[in-house]
Order: sequence, then structure tokens, then C-alpha cells
Amino acid sequence: MKPLDDQLDRLLRAAAQAPREAALSELPFTAQARVMGAWRSSHSDSVSWLANWLRAGLAAAALVAALAWGLSWPTLRAPNGDEYAVANAALYVAIAP
Repeated sequence: MKPLDDQLDRLLRAAAQAPREAALSELPFTAQARVMGAWRSSHSDSVSWLANWLRAGLAAAALVAALAWGLSWPTLRAPNGDEYAVANAALYVAIAP
């Protein structure tokens, strides 16, 4: 433990003798701007791929829905009478003794 105590004492003495202005100085504006710019660009890149992926998924879902609606349009325009067959069968079973 003695060597560690000596090292700690030397470290604390060196820290006490350090000039305070150097430890508390601010980054220059240009360095702050570069750091913030890098942070913003990395942040937007990680979100933009997700937004693009969701937009592509929404477009694909809209295309599939439009295709399904278009293919079922003739059936919707001219019903063939079988649309109510299941409901009529259920009513017949419920009403019949």
C-alpha cells in the first residue's frame, strides 16, 4: 500500500500546483462548432436511414393496398349474390328448430 499512497500523494501535489486557468479554460469557438457539427451529422445519419426505411415501407404498403383494391373492383361493382351466403346460413341454423 505504501507505493500506491506515495503515487497518490505525488498526483495530488502535482494537481494542486497546476495553474487554474489551464484547467478551466473553454474550447475555442471553432472547435466547439466542429464538435457540434460532427455530433449533429452523426445523429441525423442514424435517424435518416430509419426514416427512409419507414417511408419505403409505407409506399410499398400503399402500393399493395391499391393493387388489392384494383383487383377486387369488378367484384365490388357487380355482386354475384354469394356475399350473404354465410350470414344466411348462420341465420338459418339459429332460427331453425
